Amino acid sequence: MIKFKDNNSLFRNYTFSIFLFILLFIPSTGEAQSSAGSCSSYPAYSSGTYQAGARVYAGGFVYQACYITANPYWQSNDNNCWNYWRRYTCTSASAPSVSTVNSQSKTSSSGYFNGNVTNNNGATVTSRGFKWGTTSNPTTSVTVGSGNGTYNYNKTGLNSGTTYYYRAWATNSAGTTNGTVKSFTTSAVAPTVTTTNAASITSSSATLGGNVTNANGATVSSRGIKWGTTSNPTTSITIGSGAGVFTTSLGSLSSGTLYYYRAWATNSAGTTNGTVKSFTTSAV
Repeated sequence: MIKFKDNNSLFRNYTFSIFLFILLFIPSTGEAQSSAGSCSSYPAYSSGTYQAGARVYAGGFVYQACYITANPYWQSNDNNCWNYWRRYTCTSASAPSVSTVNSQSKTSSSGYFNGNVTNNNGATVTSRGFKWGTTSNPTTSVTVGSGNGTYNYNKTGLNSGTTYYYRAWATNSAGTTNGTVKSFTTSAVAPTVTTTNAASITSSSATLGGNVTNANGATVSSRGIKWGTTSNPTTSITIGSGAGVFTTSLGSLSSGTLYYYRAWATNSAGTTNGTVKSFTTSAV
């Protein structure tokens, strides 16, 4: 049995059943948010003696004993107390708060996805990660641990000069939250170009060319052939721009002569030279 009294000694020797009636049927004058996720996470009320700070669940609310002495008295200066108990409104956990953070490190073939779980909102974050892709609504998902705080993922094997989109996500028992979509572009690299075999060889001419098989993230502004009579040809001819196959007919050559040549291609990241090939003009 718990005894109650105020400073005027108006309340004395109430039975616990009277206290329970007050607890359940007289509304509290002060309310505060529960620090836990759900009312049902507290034990249901049962008759007996409770220690200071104890919490019970009754009538859709959590009640916490707020007296602090073995022989409690009315705390008239605490508006949140009603007969030595504080009433908390029931709150439910919600999906976590998560933000997508800008990527600070990227190369031609990799980039970091960054995120931050700023609040678990009342329930443990069981998983978190990123969705990524090359469209503005990325769907490919990767899991990166659990819990609150910052996290990142180094995605490798990306294409050069390509824009990638990503967003952070986090999950708890109440649901999943997706952060805003952010993006980064991998660095471009010099084009990929191959030297094709010489064709239509005569005593004074030949058709030479190459193939830009990949622009590697930047427009191929020029391409062409270097040719000469040494194994490191330097005389250059420009043959248009862009990716794909290109050729030129080289004339005024000497008969019965060994010539060397190689394809080349240029974009904003640099110039690539293909392998050196050779041919011999016909003798007359």
